[in-house]
Amino acid sequence: IEPVMKNRTTLLILFLVATLSLFAQTTVQIGTGSNTHSGTNYGPINIYYESAHMQFVYTASELTSGGVTDERAITQIGFYISSAPDYALPNFSIKMKNTTATDASSYDATGLSEVYFNSSYLPVPGGFEMLSLQNRFVWNGTDNILVDVCFDPVPDYSSTGIVQTYNKTTGLIGCRFDNTNTCGLNCTETRNYLPQVKFVFAQPSLTVTQFEIREYSTCLSATETFAFHIFNSSQVSYSNINYRITLVKPNGATTTTDQTFPGTIASNTEAIVYTSLDASQAGNYTVTVQTLQSGITNLAHSMTFYRQSPYSLPYLTSFDDTDNYWW
Repeated sequence: IEPVMKNRTTLLILFLVATLSLFAQTTVQIGTGSNTHSGTNYGPINIYYESAHMQFVYTASELTSGGVTDERAITQIGFYISSAPDYALPNFSIKMKNTTATDASSYDATGLSEVYFNSSYLPVPGGFEMLSLQNRFVWNGTDNILVDVCFDPVPDYSSTGIVQTYNKTTGLIGCRFDNTNTCGLNCTETRNYLPQVKFVFAQPSLTVTQFEIREYSTCLSATETFAFHIFNSSQVSYSNINYRITLVKPNGATTTTDQTFPGTIASNTEAIVYTSLDASQAGNYTVTVQTLQSGITNLAHSMTFYRQSPYSLPYLTSFDDTDNYWW
């Protein structure tokens, strides 16, 4: 919105996208206890046969019991490594998909997305080894999750590479061979257990971040127009987003205004919102903006600016190293 009156000072405050790593995360562990599979049985890192391929299904009820009840992206996965294999696992691959299957009684090769790959993976024993996914997987919040693990043949077999497990009827389906790459094979052998697992879910957030001030020196007005960006880090869209603007004036008076952005912000995108504030006094102002969406993290940002007189040029006085002037 360009000013049309002469000698008016207008503040345009922009809030830019924050780094995803700043957002909170939720970790869900499925399976407890100290049970393990034997050194000669199926496991995602076991090399009793030189190459192995297997699938497991973790149910939506197991995920929701761990505290995740809506659509979210998984950023890490980890199995509890009780003992490492004697050799690094060549071309170790993890694939995932949303599925209506409740167990691993049938092998499913359709719709799998590779989320992690390591050309030479040597697990470290002593706890859950969390692997950061190269491609985030979005759980749809309703279905179960199928996890597919495979690796190419190691130099020789041994009864090593053991993870902690928990019992479930047909919790695992797999196949394993010596001197044969099993990653492309359909599997038929089932077991009544599956690996304990940890998933790390990205916390959905709406955030307001960096401030910038844009100054027009040719207009006079007590009402200052400004804008801010709302960034949606979630995997779903949000509409009619409520937000709160808190303004502390030079005389100490505080005004709080709740407003609504009537549009829709898609996943991993931002929107610009225009509004106004009363900056008619000389002195220090502090502005804070925060979204008010329920059920997710709402991240606010604040800035203090100073005006020597009601219509003078504003100066930033309290800000982080991303805040600056935009002329």
